[in-house]
Amino acid sequence: MLQQRKMTLLLCLLVAFFIPLALGVQAKEAFTTDNLIRFHVVANSDQEQDQHVKYIVRDRLIEVLKPQLNEAETSQEARKIIADNSTQLAAVAKETVAAA
Repeated sequence: MLQQRKMTLLLCLLVAFFIPLALGVQAKEAFTTDNLIRFHVVANSDQEQDQHVKYIVRDRLIEVLKPQLNEAETSQEARKIIADNSTQLAAVAKETVAAA
């Protein structure tokens, strides 16, 4: 009886695994090197206050960039938007640090 349960469970697992393959469903990676840009904000130190400021700066920069980046069709366009706005981003970062 126990052997039969094990076989039934194994069969169910195999069916659950292979059904998507049989239907031709392929998993697509949500983020790849072609559609992802890593945006790093570096803290002054590992101290809690500096880490907190880092997250405030990160969130503010994303807030500034988001409307423009939503219009980008490719990662190349997004990189250009970031590069074209680098002076503004630096100014926003400095203002945010000063206000924090």
